[in-house]
Amino acid sequence: IGSTRQPEEQYAYLATRDAGLAIVDTTQIAKPVLMSQLDLPGMASDVAIDSQLGLAFVATGSAGLQVVDITNPGRPRSIRSINIPVQAVQTFGGSVYAASNSNLFLIDAASLQILDTMSYTGGTIDDMAISGGQLYFVLRNGSGAQTLRKIPLLDGTTLGASTAELIL
Repeated sequence: IGSTRQPEEQYAYLATRDAGLAIVDTTQIAKPVLMSQLDLPGMASDVAIDSQLGLAFVATGSAGLQVVDITNPGRPRSIRSINIPVQAVQTFGGSVYAASNSNLFLIDAASLQILDTMSYTGGTIDDMAISGGQLYFVLRNGSGAQTLRKIPLLDGTTLGASTAELIL
């Protein structure tokens, strides 16, 4: 992700399990430099960035969704925890999509208010990706079977219905 302060700078934001959030300067890809690390509660499993707001959203399981100010990559600071047990997170267009077990939460990135929630049957949301105006996610049931679903990213205030399903 490029820096909002210095466009020539490039950073990688890494969820590092029990070590929290790591920010790595990858401007010189052959010589990455650890800029900072922020210890967070829980087990950091995923991170998503809103570069316009300078915020990182870190999924930390039962410890919730951690919101981190990354405007200064050398000194990230935790600014809020949203009390939802989150295992996967994505951002798009000023919105945060957070997966909690079989529930998907839509959160406004600026106000940090939960705007919508959708519950899905068939398992736990395991992973998510955004491409072409669609949110893709994998549901994994207790026996290991997986289902890929997609929903359209609408106006950023509501979650659309699942429009496609593929059993993997």
